[in-house]
Amino acid sequence: MILLHKTLISSPNFLRWVKAAHVPRPFLALCLASSPRARRYFKERAGVPPPLSLTDRQNRPFAAFSSPSSSAPFGSAMGTGSPRARRASDPVASESPKSSKKAEFAAVAAATVDATDRGSAAAIAPAAPHGPEVVAKAQVTREAGTATSDDGGSIPTAKRARKERPAKQGFTAAAVMTGNSTDPAAEAAANTQPGNPECGPSGAKSSPARARKSRAKPATAVVGKKGGLEDGGTGGKEDAEAAAALLGPREVKPKAKAKRGQKAEPLSQYSVALRKPHPPEGSSVLKILSWNVAGLRALLKKQPDAISSLVEREGVEVVCLQEHKLQDNHTVEVADMMGLKGWHHHWACSMGKLGYSGVSVHTRTKPLSVVVGLGPCAGCSLEADPEHELEGRVVTVELRSVFVVSVYVPNSGEGLKRLDYRINRWDGAFAKYIKGLEARGKPVIVTGDLNCAHHEIDIHAPKTNLRSAGFTVEERESFGRLLLGEVGLVDTFRVLFPGTVAYTYFTRRFNCRAQNKGWRLDYFLTSGALMPSATAAAAGEEAVDDADTKEKEKAAPPTPTPWRVYDSWILQDVYGSDHLPLGLTLIQAAES
Repeated sequence: MILLHKTLISSPNFLRWVKAAHVPRPFLALCLASSPRARRYFKERAGVPPPLSLTDRQNRPFAAFSSPSSSAPFGSAMGTGSPRARRASDPVASESPKSSKKAEFAAVAAATVDATDRGSAAAIAPAAPHGPEVVAKAQVTREAGTATSDDGGSIPTAKRARKERPAKQGFTAAAVMTGNSTDPAAEAAANTQPGNPECGPSGAKSSPARARKSRAKPATAVVGKKGGLEDGGTGGKEDAEAAAALLGPREVKPKAKAKRGQKAEPLSQYSVALRKPHPPEGSSVLKILSWNVAGLRALLKKQPDAISSLVEREGVEVVCLQEHKLQDNHTVEVADMMGLKGWHHHWACSMGKLGYSGVSVHTRTKPLSVVVGLGPCAGCSLEADPEHELEGRVVTVELRSVFVVSVYVPNSGEGLKRLDYRINRWDGAFAKYIKGLEARGKPVIVTGDLNCAHHEIDIHAPKTNLRSAGFTVEERESFGRLLLGEVGLVDTFRVLFPGTVAYTYFTRRFNCRAQNKGWRLDYFLTSGALMPSATAAAAGEEAVDDADTKEKEKAAPPTPTPWRVYDSWILQDVYGSDHLPLGLTLIQAAES
């Protein structure tokens, strides 16, 4: 027989045939008898059930031979004698092998799908694809022809039922589904649904629908919690009704929506228009300018009149600079470059690290006293910390009526490496130093780069900078608790402009200044006695944070002084550094 097939002459086809011949299937004999191409056999083989064992040959569904009891695959499938004798002896064999093969495939597929749909995953075991029942069903279906549905199509019953399945409705027998009910009436009601295409003419279910996965929590837990039914209970009709009520559609209250046309009022932006007009003529005025120059020598090389022009334009009496990055041997030369002739210059330079930190105070008149660093002061038993003193971060000048402190607070650094030093050593020491100055009987003005955006309004992206240096919870809490709480200082800008957005620092990257994405790190903090009135000061701070006001109530009473804060301003039109200059205007109240 092999020699008669021209497709098996070549060695590759011969090897395929030899390999497939060891698999006992009558389907192979049909393919060989019709002399098909080898690739067609292997392509259609994908839908054939797995190979049969030698003991299960009698139960295979492809029974194209007349004697089901025969165990010889090729003799039974192909018959004996010539093809004419086989067609005469078996009417099934007279059909073409190709049509017979398709009929057998359709019969087995219909029988398998029907048997699967009739069974339940929990109660009926899956039918063996090679059992006697399937063989009989295949024989009957093959004799009757192709399996058809009532509508004339060849769609299996279960698939057609799934397509025609009605929309999901409230299940009135939820307890039966969970398995907690033992009431026969409830089970009968669950299995009888008139009008359902999955049920027979009497309304009884013939083949249960395939269950879909649900993300909802098990019904037993809900019923046990809300309906008083616990796992393992007796159930019954009352329990089924309670479960159905709980498992029904829930009433969900819609979320409150903002009215159309109503938008949240945006916060006002600070501009030069918010600056107060010049004080009336004849009144005593004290103006202080503060600026983090981020390298004074570099600034003066680019703009030689950067400082002198501001002094002349604003008419300031005191200039406080931070981060000048100079050494002691550079101060005289840079002082001449500033163009402030006749002024008094006082410097604090970094001794441990070159080109780092440094602050200075420049006054038009000679101050009464000058303190560099956090040195000892009257009424203050504070020991000098070497790390504080070596970095040159504080210069204090005593004027006739106030103390002016220029400070550059340590930055917590990348990765918050210096956060512990900042909040546990520096903040406490600096707060004690300011309290010691106030004990000397004069109000204090603290200005400079404090490296802390106290509130969310002081930073453009508060949610994404919670662990950024300058906006951590620890830094903000320490800032409010010590300086604004225990010491009793007042944030002058936030008191005068409680709901106004203004920034004093913009990174040089990403064009942040043009987009107004910055931080407010530079401040003018003053003693409460310098504010226009104690009520206005308390009200302004309360609008920002009630905690600061409560801490201030515990602070020492302010020292009486004739000077009052008139305006706190920011110069947004000045360039040359990543920080903006800011100023404070004080006027002397008329004596009563």
